[in-house]
Amino acid sequence: MMMRKLYDSLVCLAHSSKDAHRAALCFLVVMLTAAPANSQNFPVSDYICRPVSVVDEAGQAVFGIEDMAHDVRNGRLILSAYDRFAAMRAMENGAEPPGGGLYAVDVDLLTWRRDEEGSVPVSTLDIRVPGDLLLHPHGIGLFDDGEASRLAVVNRLTDMHDASAADLLLFDVDGQSLAMVGRGSGDLFCRANDVALLDASTAVFTYDQSRCGAWGVWAERVFQPRSSGLRLSRFDGGNADAEPVLDDIAFANGVVISPDGASLLMTASRDQALRVFDKQALLDGNTDPKVVVSFEGGPDNVSIAPDGSSVTAVHPDPFALFLHINGWGDLPESSVVISSADGASQQTIVGPPGTMPGAATSAVMLGDQIIVSSAWDAGLGICSPHQPARTAVQQ
Repeated sequence: MMMRKLYDSLVCLAHSSKDAHRAALCFLVVMLTAAPANSQNFPVSDYICRPVSVVDEAGQAVFGIEDMAHDVRNGRLILSAYDRFAAMRAMENGAEPPGGGLYAVDVDLLTWRRDEEGSVPVSTLDIRVPGDLLLHPHGIGLFDDGEASRLAVVNRLTDMHDASAADLLLFDVDGQSLAMVGRGSGDLFCRANDVALLDASTAVFTYDQSRCGAWGVWAERVFQPRSSGLRLSRFDGGNADAEPVLDDIAFANGVVISPDGASLLMTASRDQALRVFDKQALLDGNTDPKVVVSFEGGPDNVSIAPDGSSVTAVHPDPFALFLHINGWGDLPESSVVISSADGASQQTIVGPPGTMPGAATSAVMLGDQIIVSSAWDAGLGICSPHQPARTAVQQ
């Protein structure tokens, strides 16, 4: 491990030799982070993955699909997306970052494309928000009890002068229209990452770091204190509060509630783990997970398959992604890990470049197919079993 860290440090320093501050920071990040993992330690499943481009009504390719929510009632996937690279370039030049959007894609259009590449059309959802609100959707969570349908959205880059700023937004969903009915903002929300709705007006959200502001964020990325976790947010009269549920986590990331409402699943990227909690016990103060699933890499967003298995996008080499985000090196490959409900068995789908978006951040199972997206790449990946789906993913 130490030899790999030293090698990565030399690579990083070579790429940043003209910027002493960036070089020093790069060295610290490498030496204090976990060594890149080998996703091949887990069985590799027999899935064949194919890329599809995602095109909006104007014929523009959608880039940077961070998260997906399965809207079962309407037979669609809701996608959150914005171009992070374009946003970073704009902010570096003192300009307002280009906005993102929420999109819907017909599930049938994806599941029919078992053996096809090409493109799929998406519709841009009509989002009604205050005129001064910059929209850059990150993690999303959908609640639908058959009567009310609401979507919670972590909205990043709410302040063009602070790349760490985030809000938590709540929308009523009415077909193609989303009307904002609640908002949480301030220091307790600034590093919100992903969100899940417990009911129509109560959410839990992960926060990946505890500090706001650029310097605080970079300090935590270097020294990596265990200071992230989960907060509970109630929307009352349009405004949301936030109270602690869980802390002492190393970069809390994805969160989802099981379909029966009994379990809460949360990933932690630097812990390289998925924790499964009894939801009510956790809300009552019992922070001991009932299942812990370990990964060879950094897990991102998580969803739940119809049989109760978890489907997690995992970064096999987080350091390679760090380099790419900072303009050094190629976009790393993707992997998706399917874990049984008890955590006892796993299958890994590895997506070499060109077969699915690189550095996957989200994966959702539709039937026996898995749809994959990435905040750092364009389009979607559709992964179909080469053989009949194995026990862990059968419905």
